[in-house]
Amino acid sequence: MIGTRVEHPTYGPGQIVALFRNGEEWMVRFESGLRFRRPRQEFIGQMPTTPAPAPMTVFTPAPMTPSQLDARNLIEALRVGVAPARHAQELTIGLESERASLSSALVQTHQSGGDARA
Repeated sequence: MIGTRVEHPTYGPGQIVALFRNGEEWMVRFESGLRFRRPRQEFIGQMPTTPAPAPMTVFTPAPMTPSQLDARNLIEALRVGVAPARHAQELTIGLESERASLSSALVQTHQSGGDARA
């Protein structure tokens, strides 16, 4: 590669004296006596090298069991901060006392009027 004659559209013919950046930039001494470090693509007949894309293997995961899918949906619902579609009873703590309190409040409101209870 070093010593190869090349031609630049602006500076004219020259000779490669050094390579930089893995051959992507060339130091060229032109016939006018000037030396420039220029990108390889600027020279006539040089196309940019694009590496061939690596062949990709398609990863196909094994299907999840129903219990794994339920667990994943539960964790995702908790991450997002919404009530999970399933397993609500298992995750609820103290629901019976809250239901009893709410029920007595509704009965009391129905009997005595529209009071608010804090």
